[in-house]
Amino acid sequence: APTTLQELNSTELNNSRIAWKYFENNYHPESGFVNSSDNYKTLSVQEIGRTIMATISAKEIGIIDDKILNERMDKLLETLSKLKLYNEELPSMAYDALTGETLLQSEEGWNLYDIAHLLTGLYYLQRDYPLYQERVFGIVSSYNFSRAIEKKNLKNCFYYGPDKEYLKDILDPAQEYYIHNALKLFNFKSYSHFVDEKNLDYKAVYDYEIPMGYEYQVANAETYLWSMLEHPYYLKYKHYSSNIYLTLKERYAITGKPATSSQEHLDGDPYTIFNDIYNEKRHWSDFDRWKNNLSRLKTLSTKASFIYDALYGYTDSYAQLLIQNVQPLYNKDYGWYGGYYTDKERVNTSIDLITNSAVLESLYYKKIGNLYYHQNEMLKERIALHHIDKKNLYSLENQEEEFFYKQEDILNRFDDNDTTILRIERKGDNFVIRAGAFETVQEAQSYLTQHNSQFEGFTIVNVDVDDVNFLLANRYYRYDYRLPYENKIIDEPTPLFDAFYEKYQKEQTRLKEEREAQEKIAKEEAEAKEKLAKEEEEKIKNTVEEKKN
Repeated sequence: APTTLQELNSTELNNSRIAWKYFENNYHPESGFVNSSDNYKTLSVQEIGRTIMATISAKEIGIIDDKILNERMDKLLETLSKLKLYNEELPSMAYDALTGETLLQSEEGWNLYDIAHLLTGLYYLQRDYPLYQERVFGIVSSYNFSRAIEKKNLKNCFYYGPDKEYLKDILDPAQEYYIHNALKLFNFKSYSHFVDEKNLDYKAVYDYEIPMGYEYQVANAETYLWSMLEHPYYLKYKHYSSNIYLTLKERYAITGKPATSSQEHLDGDPYTIFNDIYNEKRHWSDFDRWKNNLSRLKTLSTKASFIYDALYGYTDSYAQLLIQNVQPLYNKDYGWYGGYYTDKERVNTSIDLITNSAVLESLYYKKIGNLYYHQNEMLKERIALHHIDKKNLYSLENQEEEFFYKQEDILNRFDDNDTTILRIERKGDNFVIRAGAFETVQEAQSYLTQHNSQFEGFTIVNVDVDDVNFLLANRYYRYDYRLPYENKIIDEPTPLFDAFYEKYQKEQTRLKEEREAQEKIAKEEAEAKEKLAKEEEEKIKNTVEEKKN
């Protein structure tokens, strides 16, 4: 995130108003939904999530007021709560933007990546606007992820007709990571092949290592863009995200052509393109959904350019170049165009929801930084990069140990939230834990007195404090991705949801038992009536037979 957050300038405010035009023109007050592209009345679940994020961003930037946000979110949540779920499990692939009804297509089921974008939007809506918390929790609690989340796999579902349903593993570890993080926002546990790095393969593109799966040999910037804006992360992930950006920058230095790498909507057939840095042994590849080569349609993305400007534009010239290239690509009455075709040198005149949502959210990021961390100073402190190199300070020091692992065990007992500098350093041939970097011995003594139970056996020493000497620390100093840091996402659970979810599940169980009891009674009554009817029929039959005799 930028070291200095900023108020938006007049150009940026105007850019946000142009983006909001899209949401004004394509809004359906009947449902609260917005068309996926200009005048195209369908949308995916991802686009519902991006609608929520765009509306929050517009409100926080200051181009709409509380009344507009509340009107839109009230109606959207009302429709969302009634949305027909696929197999009564999860939101389906596509819906009618006007009515909210499921669109019956050749391919149904669920897309977990799209659902992750919806979860992200719902999380920030309830966090930043608590009046929506109970409604959001109710909607999310109604989702059944039992078939979508397996022990070490996340699954999409594809339905092509009776007896033709398929559950397929999500193979892209970068996409899976975005889903993993979105699920964590509501305390749903899943496995991430990305975080567990033994699952990753790497390709050196212009000497920058790009991670990808062993099976899924594809890499582009798409999921990194959204993750760095709105999700918690760990620093090695940030390093990988930077490598993607630096690879694009290096390509520009070599070819003279600005490049982005993302999934984009096009203004003509095949309507979707994947601009990949690497795809199955090919560098700088462009494909449609069916792996057809689209190199003739290589695009520079408005969405990616705005996000990269938010992430790096405050300090790096390439991000500034990207935003300059796409700055003219809009229609003030309709919104932002998707970008331009770099080989054809013409505008990609597609005007779509995701592009305009990205413009709004990236400008919101400029004001506050990463959306997840900006309200939590403690987490922001834990993810931040630090550097210290000072002479003649005072620290607390424990007894020397010959073995590093013994000091590591002690260090791991300290609270993650401790704000003082805790680190392991060498002392001769042995290892010590040192705590704090105090200007005076009195400050060190005061800290030791206040925290005596934690630092029992520690003494005060006069030392130079230089992070180059830190072998392990409770914060990141001069982060080096090659060092064996534990890949632990810096986040915290959402405890209020757990309590709601438990209550919701109990209520659903009660309702199910009540329904089953009512169905049992109704069945018994029907069986009794049927038995009585048969008995009456038998009596009548016997009476007739008796009269005949």
